[in-house]
Amino acid sequence: MSSESVRHSCEGMDAWTADDSIPIGYNPKFGEFYVEVPDSDSYVALNYCPWCGAELPPSLRDQWFDRIFDLGLDGPEDPGVPDEMKSDAWWTKGE
Repeated sequence: MSSESVRHSCEGMDAWTADDSIPIGYNPKFGEFYVEVPDSDSYVALNYCPWCGAELPPSLRDQWFDRIFDLGLDGPEDPGVPDEMKSDAWWTKGE
């Protein structure tokens, strides 16, 4: 996980998301923290830090899809998705 792009204020979150045995992670492409759903490829986005209770920044998922469709692409599986859209580069560029 790239600590430069992680948007939170709780130091405990770094340790927990770095521990692979804990089902909490961070999706840099959408800037969202999540809890993994057991026995699936799904997860549930977190709105608040489970340790300190601070509100986490909103997910950028909707903006990501808006940008993909604005580019005239069919969706996330479209082979034309630019490389910068496959990581946090699309929203951290210029910060």
